[in-house]
Amino acid sequence: MRFAIVDDLQSDQRRLTELIEKDYEGRDETVEISCFASGEDFLGAFRPGRFSAVFLDIVMEGIGGMETARRIRKQDERLPILFTTTEPGFAIDGYEFHALQYLLKPIQPDKLARALMSFAVFVITVPFMLLFLRKTKDRVFQTDAPMLWRTIWLLPASTTGIVFLFTGSLDVENVRQIRFLFARVLLILGMFVVYYILVKSLDMIRRQAALEEKNALQETMLAMQRTQYSQLSRHMEETRRARHDLRQHLTLIHSYLKDGSQEALREYLEQYEQSLPPDVHQTFCRNYAVNILVSYYREEAHQEGIDCSVQIEFAETLIINEAEFCAMLGNLLENALTACRKVKKRAPFIKVRGRQEPGQIVVTVDNSYEEPPVTDGEEFRSTSHEGSGTGTASVRAIAAHYRGRADFRYDDQVFYASVALFPE
Repeated sequence: MRFAIVDDLQSDQRRLTELIEKDYEGRDETVEISCFASGEDFLGAFRPGRFSAVFLDIVMEGIGGMETARRIRKQDERLPILFTTTEPGFAIDGYEFHALQYLLKPIQPDKLARALMSFAVFVITVPFMLLFLRKTKDRVFQTDAPMLWRTIWLLPASTTGIVFLFTGSLDVENVRQIRFLFARVLLILGMFVVYYILVKSLDMIRRQAALEEKNALQETMLAMQRTQYSQLSRHMEETRRARHDLRQHLTLIHSYLKDGSQEALREYLEQYEQSLPPDVHQTFCRNYAVNILVSYYREEAHQEGIDCSVQIEFAETLIINEAEFCAMLGNLLENALTACRKVKKRAPFIKVRGRQEPGQIVVTVDNSYEEPPVTDGEEFRSTSHEGSGTGTASVRAIAAHYRGRADFRYDDQVFYASVALFPE
């Protein structure tokens, strides 16, 4: 352990040094103590990671202890600071800098022992908490569970209540006692177990949501394939009938030509042209899956009287995962179609634009949106269930996965969605 003592009185430096060395007698751990007569001297020698903790006198000539602590925190947020002074009135101010302890001079051996025990608990528990936070924060923040976030505060609140019940009070003297520290350590261990189970549960919720989204996408793709198959079958049947009647048409055409009845032939050809089956199978791009997806939603829009224009250029092989891109595009189109179904005051529309270029894919979907969407920060609230919309959240997640960006905005009854992807 490397301790720093910052005090302008050499007698206080020597006393604190002796108490620390005595407390560490008989331990395997080596203690190194550096003394500084002023805040200036300490700051000149300080660098993050050099000291394990610093005992900092508050009342000193030149830069005082509070200002020294403020400058320390600008460089190092984690260094344990233990204030020492003869003035108890500074205790509240000391906690502004997340001080670990506040020791009144003359420092008593038992007080120092409690302070060093608090430091030991801090050193032991904080790295585990930081490691746990670093490994779980992304998994937790990606979970959309409004009811959970409204009640999760009960966990730390209950631990504080338990500590209060078992220790009697939360005054400064009481919280330094052994039984309080022991209770805190046990509760921290218990909380780790609770949070570990909670994170695992959140993982299960997120995986279940991903599976549900995947199943929904598969069902949508099957519905699209059925729709396309029905359209192609109808088109083939109409074409078969047209080819079957072609011989009769050719016979009549030859008769008109033989008789020289050009006006009658022209009228007949116009009528025949009107009777030809329409070309229902439209190709929007060369990628088969994207073409099916866009064709499905365009057909759905037209059946509900929604004007849907599409201009997309995608190669036969996409530069990103095809399933992820279809999931993203499907969410955008599904949201647009849902919004247009609710439009009553004007003719609804959907405008789809997209293209693939070397190293990037850009997609925009603009659609009618009668009422301003409800937002929760940057997230849009779902209109079909409680919480944030899973569609926009999924689009953002896919965009972030490909180092891209997803932007959503509402202006003058139009919702604008744009996504740019930049795969490696």
